Amino acid sequence: MARVLELIEDALAQLSAANWAAAAVALLVHVANVVVRTRAWHNIVAAAHVEARVSWRRIFSAYAAGAGVNAISPWRGGELLRLTLARRAVTGSTCTSLGATIVAESVFNTFAAACILGFLALSRGESTQHPNATGALLIFVLGATAVVGAHYCGLGRRLLADAATGLRVLGQPGFYFARVVPWQGLDWALRLATMYLFMRAFGLGGGLGTLLLVQAAQSTSSLLPLAPARLGTKQALLVYALGAQTSSAAVLAFVAGSELVLLGCNVALGLAGVALLGGGRVRPAAAAA
Repeated sequence: MARVLELIEDALAQLSAANWAAAAVALLVHVANVVVRTRAWHNIVAAAHVEARVSWRRIFSAYAAGAGVNAISPWRGGELLRLTLARRAVTGSTCTSLGATIVAESVFNTFAAACILGFLALSRGESTQHPNATGALLIFVLGATAVVGAHYCGLGRRLLADAATGLRVLGQPGFYFARVVPWQGLDWALRLATMYLFMRAFGLGGGLGTLLLVQAAQSTSSLLPLAPARLGTKQALLVYALGAQTSSAAVLAFVAGSELVLLGCNVALGLAGVALLGGGRVRPAAAAA
């Protein structure tokens, strides 16, 4: 117990010495990152639903609202809200077709995360199994089971057609590499910049290797949303990954500081997204959602 109290005291001392100017810049970069992510998703949705007019503002609002809920929900319930709001915004879309666009969106993200983990594995001389690959396999198995079950209920063809619609961008390599990949590449650059600035803000030392470990922990903790803001999950992963490179107090200060600041930012973005959908009125839009 005494050790835990000492750890908390050291972490609070480190938080009190935080560079809040760097944290503020990190927040601005994070907001830019959200905008960039929605640009990529908007183009994927537009390629899937060519017959509809897809408004980036409404796609941004749906994404931001979902991110706001994910910030306070331990099991990423915001994804359901994201799909629901996007379905209301895109004429002719379904939750299945829009869910497939998220799968299409994850292709590059999985590749980028695999590159980071591969680099870390090679630099440490270890073999690392990519956690997103495990999550993707689980999603595939569950999805395949649902499709097979729906087929016997007479819904299989419709579900497969909707899923194919959502994945349409992957069959258009020219559009995909010109209108989606650049945005997603910029997204990952901004993710790393955000983490680097938070490392500087909350005193987590280290170079490129530490930055990549932090990003790997961020990606992995997204698959294990066991608590709001992933505080416990991300801290445990970083303590394990960094080992003796840094103190547990420094990791705790970094995780608590960065994730709580991001939580507040994402909740604010979520409220802004709902307000945009409601023409500036948060309560009516939230009730409709």
